[in-house]
Amino acid sequence: MLWGLVCGCELSNTEGTRTEIQGLVKQFAEAAQKDVTTMIAMYDQSATTLSIGNGQIQRGIEAIRKSADESLVGKQDALKIELGSIEVFPLGGGYALSVTPFSVTENASQRFSIQRKGISSLVWKKSAEGWKVIHEHESLHP
Repeated sequence: MLWGLVCGCELSNTEGTRTEIQGLVKQFAEAAQKDVTTMIAMYDQSATTLSIGNGQIQRGIEAIRKSADESLVGKQDALKIELGSIEVFPLGGGYALSVTPFSVTENASQRFSIQRKGISSLVWKKSAEGWKVIHEHESLHP
């Protein structure tokens, strides 16, 4: 309840919103592994959308698209993303926050693979097109 007092948000966690966002987080991770175009479509397509990760800030959908093209395109078959439990916090007024621990394995099908663990947070905004990511933050364990 303290969070609701600090941000002035209503925190009535409806089961429908929670379930819907959990499904979208799973779709987002699946798309990152298989289809970058689908993943990019899950973002709000505006200049104010943010993605933060690997010490970098991408401001706007074009910067996010360019970063995804450089880091993901052509590498999907080599990536395996596993999600931990997905927590969802409705923020009121058509917004929600999801927080998810994850592990990503690079070269999963090869003898020598690299696994890294981290946490992802996504801020979702409900629009006429459905829920869209307006802010992404990934933090990898050192």
